[in-house]
Amino acid sequence: LLDGTTYRADGAWGLAVDATDRVLVSGLQVRSGQLDTDFAVVRLTPSGARDTTFSGDGVFSLDIGETRPTARGVTVAPDGSIFSGGYYTPTGSTVVTGVAFKLDTNGALVAAFGGGDGIYAEAVLPIQTEIYAIGLQGSNLVTSGYGRATGTTNDFVSLRINGTTGVRDTTYGGRGYALLDSGWPLGDNARDLVVLPDNRVMLLGQLRGPVTTDAAMGDQDAALWMLTPDGQPDTSFDSDGVLTANFGGFADHFWAGATDPRSGRVVVVGIATAFPVTNDDGAVYLFSSR
Repeated sequence: LLDGTTYRADGAWGLAVDATDRVLVSGLQVRSGQLDTDFAVVRLTPSGARDTTFSGDGVFSLDIGETRPTARGVTVAPDGSIFSGGYYTPTGSTVVTGVAFKLDTNGALVAAFGGGDGIYAEAVLPIQTEIYAIGLQGSNLVTSGYGRATGTTNDFVSLRINGTTGVRDTTYGGRGYALLDSGWPLGDNARDLVVLPDNRVMLLGQLRGPVTTDAAMGDQDAALWMLTPDGQPDTSFDSDGVLTANFGGFADHFWAGATDPRSGRVVVVGIATAFPVTNDDGAVYLFSSR
């Protein structure tokens, strides 16, 4: 679908599996006859067919103010509730705003979440607050993403949201959010998270360093930032809470991770980009969460 010079299309981003092996996919949907995109969650049966018991046709969609949101993660709570979200820029505003919403097992918004409409949407930072991934920390949601309070460079951002009320926990991170600045000059981007069995939060992404001859966007190293359960940097992990990995390229990223609850070991996957950019390699990193 074309609107001027902007291309719009359905797209998928997040994936989760519930206790009965049904598959949840989060992404965006262009509604028939509309120019904007909507948040969407699709549920498939274990055999891969669209689950028509979910939201009537297997697809839940959410339109926020006729804007063009960016959909990201999805996760399923033990009771079958579904959390998804991303970010958007409200009409008439320039502030990028984080979004999370809660669905029941039938694919309907849970009104008690977010103050009566099932939606959490808050411009936590004055310039940009993006939600990339959503995880469960007990009955609460924790998020991974990036944003800006001032200036022009991004920092890792993590929020904690009450999973019942949809209200942000103003004690998390010491100020209602964790804003983590590595000091690298071109900003940092968190892409995913893993909540460990001890409720620590592991944020995954990359740090961006100075521009070089071979790195016009800045030299980038894959990064893992470990937080305590309350959203503070875990200084017992790699001395300052941050672990970086350079796979030999100028644009290395951690994109996703998972933990083995039996051993505590964590597997992280990402990419390593050499010069020129046309040569990308996959990377897998295995380490102890301690």
